[in-house]
Amino acid sequence: MPETLLSLYQNSDSIHIARFDKTEDGEVSEDTPDYTAISIKKHFSISSSLKGESRKFFVLDEVDYRYKNTGAVSEGPDESEEMEDEEGIVPLEPGDSLLLFLKKSEDGEDPKLTDYRDGTKKLSTEEIGVYEARIKELNSIFAAEKVEASDIVQWLIRCAEDPATRWEGTFELLQSAQNMEWQEKSAQELKEKIARGEVIEPEDAGAEQSEELFETGSIIFAKMLDANQKQALSDLLLNGASANAEGEEESRSIRGDAELVELVQRWGDARLPTYLLEQLRNSSDAYAVSELMNSISAILDDQQASSLAERYSEIAYEEDSGEVETENEPENEASADVDSQVNSITEDSENDAPAASSFEDEAVVESEREEPKKLTYKEVRQDILARFLERCEKVLAKKPQVHIQN
Repeated sequence: MPETLLSLYQNSDSIHIARFDKTEDGEVSEDTPDYTAISIKKHFSISSSLKGESRKFFVLDEVDYRYKNTGAVSEGPDESEEMEDEEGIVPLEPGDSLLLFLKKSEDGEDPKLTDYRDGTKKLSTEEIGVYEARIKELNSIFAAEKVEASDIVQWLIRCAEDPATRWEGTFELLQSAQNMEWQEKSAQELKEKIARGEVIEPEDAGAEQSEELFETGSIIFAKMLDANQKQALSDLLLNGASANAEGEEESRSIRGDAELVELVQRWGDARLPTYLLEQLRNSSDAYAVSELMNSISAILDDQQASSLAERYSEIAYEEDSGEVETENEPENEASADVDSQVNSITEDSENDAPAASSFEDEAVVESEREEPKKLTYKEVRQDILARFLERCEKVLAKKPQVHIQN
């Protein structure tokens, strides 16, 4: 799980604004036919300290695994880059500005990164200014004799309000909401077992999370969100989208928006389906479209929309240019659904074709019927999407307005 600013702050002894200077290679620690492991030192210059003891420099000792060329031809990025991407580690270039989150090492010597992946947070100058303000606010919150959960919840909302720190707030709030829902579901299942006279094992009882802990996923955050705060977060998502649509600037994807959508979805705001439908119309990525269709159909609770979303998901991974085979007997229900969709599109195309005006034209039409055009998965997806949008518009026209839940 990625580390949020709140988590990094609590687990760090010091936080610094820094610049990455250089990497120095050291000795080879391991050499194999596949890779060479080299000890390296990463040098950072520190311009200011936001928490803990001040310092001017920091040197990070690491081991760099450099993979050797095995002779295989690769058209994509090299293996080491892919591994870094999978781990979420952002590569640093000399001159990059960042935040350093450090904690004391076990031996009491030089400090180390609080988290191997998120202990360095590469940011622009403008973003660092936003983070600096949020960190100073945490300094004040945690300097109090008693840390109030309500202050942290309001701080999380301030994080969500700024695009630079949106994910820091929405991720924490979503994790909290999910954990609260899990605890409520577990408690209900436990009551039902007791009512049925079943033997309760220790693991069935579980362990309730302390509300005094302010760690990621703490249920206290979700419990303390009031109707006004939920409304503010909903307005942030939905009114912000309207402003982008009316303004000159194109709307852009912001990290944390997906978590914000999941939060607002839980509160039943009637504006959300319309917002998601607009996102759906502007999305060209099949996987993103599939996720949006699933979210919308779940909100509308409509069987026909859910069925179309399921059909789309079943072929979302297929290449755009891949041709849909319909001659053979379908192997399963999923392929049967696709075949049904293809037949429907083909029939529509044939019905729209102009009537033959001569014997020769009739011969051409007959030839085309003998060899029907094969549809691509892109065409099938486009048709499913069009039907989905049409269905959702009909459902929305009949839906009553839903207000924010307390």
